[in-house]
Amino acid sequence: VWLTCAGLAGTGAVTLNGHCLAQEQTGPFAFEVTQRLRQRNQLEIVVAGAAPEDGPWGEIALEVRCAAYLEGLTARRCDDGGAAVSGRLAGSWPDPLELYGLADGKPVYYQSLTTAPGGVPFAFVVPAAPHPPRRLRVDLVNVAAIWHTWETDLADDTRPA
Repeated sequence: VWLTCAGLAGTGAVTLNGHCLAQEQTGPFAFEVTQRLRQRNQLEIVVAGAAPEDGPWGEIALEVRCAAYLEGLTARRCDDGGAAVSGRLAGSWPDPLELYGLADGKPVYYQSLTTAPGGVPFAFVVPAAPHPPRRLRVDLVNVAAIWHTWETDLADDTRPA
């Protein structure tokens, strides 16, 4: 189980059930908290900020993740109208996993990956022909089960996960 936050403006100390997860956290974060959870939980984020809008923004959530997952995904439009996608396979799993890239629902990329300490980076380019892609999807698959899906609309130049 992971505690995630879309972003934190300013600097904050993050504590869960009396255990300090971070002293000087900024930006988005994710902490593995499985062993720290109780039947009832208390999350504290103490923010030191200069502006009134400093503090957490976006969604704060508990995520149940598979043993391996995708993180740090980004997609950006290339000069030719295609798209460059990059990210990292994180976590730990003994067997190879499959990474699929889809553009507008059509397969455009495949790679078999094996987890490693520190994560495994990946990158691929989606061609502009016959049409510039509008929607991108990346799936991490174990045998026939999708473990993680990331989707973005290329109306924006860059969309972090």
